[in-house]
Amino acid sequence: MYAETVYTVFNSLSQVEKERFIDIIQQEIKALQQPSKPKKEKKSRVKSKEEYMDIALQLMSSRKRNANKK
Repeated sequence: MYAETVYTVFNSLSQVEKERFIDIIQQEIKALQQPSKPKKEKKSRVKSKEEYMDIALQLMSSRKRNANKK
């Protein structure tokens, strides 16, 4: 359905407008084909999930100890 609509509109254009339309579509296709900029990776000091879990457990236990002292 969309292609039929585009085809109908394209056929109703003058030759100059058709050429301009084709140029615009080609620019859009080029833009889509170019790879996007790679996302920046966060640089974490934590190397693995296990190490992260160890740090989290240490923090939780130290907070629990500090809460019990009060």
